[in-house]
Amino acid sequence: MPKYKRPDYKKIYKEIIARKYPDKMKQCETILNKEYLIDFDIIKLSNILNAGENKENQIFKSYDKESILCILEFQKKHKYNNTEVSNVLSISRNTIGKWRKLYTV
Repeated sequence: MPKYKRPDYKKIYKEIIARKYPDKMKQCETILNKEYLIDFDIIKLSNILNAGENKENQIFKSYDKESILCILEFQKKHKYNNTEVSNVLSISRNTIGKWRKLYTV
């Protein structure tokens, strides 16, 4: 569990899904059934709910180390290059490259 106080994202997303996207509840269940959500889970939920919509305000995103490592593991698992990961997760490919330099040997 994170050491700092965070919003209850599980509760927030459950309410959003119940009100606006009840048809997408089945897709989100596996993520929402986790004990707590990390930033990578929140990105996945946002991508499910906002599929095909215009993505703005991407510059204000921030990620903790655990989420960054999850993203890099996701990249390795799917054998994606930086550009492919940036397109899937709406993250700058330069940011992903920087993370790879910082966290991989």
